[in-house]
Amino acid sequence: MMKNTEKPWIIIGHKTFAEKGPSAITVEGLARAVNKNKSSFYHHFVDLEIFTGRLLNYHFERSIMIIEKESRCEKIVPDLLTILVKHTYDILFHRQLLVNRSNIEFEDLYTKITNKGINSILRIWNKELGLPGHSSKGKRLLKMGIDDLFQRSTLRNLTVGHLESSFEELKLMARELRNHPRVDGPV
Repeated sequence: MMKNTEKPWIIIGHKTFAEKGPSAITVEGLARAVNKNKSSFYHHFVDLEIFTGRLLNYHFERSIMIIEKESRCEKIVPDLLTILVKHTYDILFHRQLLVNRSNIEFEDLYTKITNKGINSILRIWNKELGLPGHSSKGKRLLKMGIDDLFQRSTLRNLTVGHLESSFEELKLMARELRNHPRVDGPV
């Protein structure tokens, strides 16, 4: 449970990580952004490693909340895309986990959250592709597309229009691959 006095640090840290990556997280920068002194940071978090762990927990909790919303979607457009756009900084934070996956904690969290997210929308994804509800073809394509989407996401292009064109590209690829026998196999 986050204390109220820790919340400004975590929120600024989340936004900084999302926009600029983990290397941009410094005690000095965070203190300046929350208008507190560095000793306040150390009082709450002891060091950057503990702070980063708390930041990852915060992202995980927010991601689970977003995934729950996604699981209630009936369509990708506009339902799912609207949710994603409303959570731009969460998407960008998640992107940073992927981009900085050489850190095993980041890679593990990215994989854990992404797999939960894929499972939450697989039903509507496969429905839009005309595939059975839990098709492994659809799941593999969705995983590949989501990884690509996160790689290409920026603060400027996280719009419903951009996301819609990304999903349309994936659907077109899926149609082209739908009957291709070499796509079958384990996920």
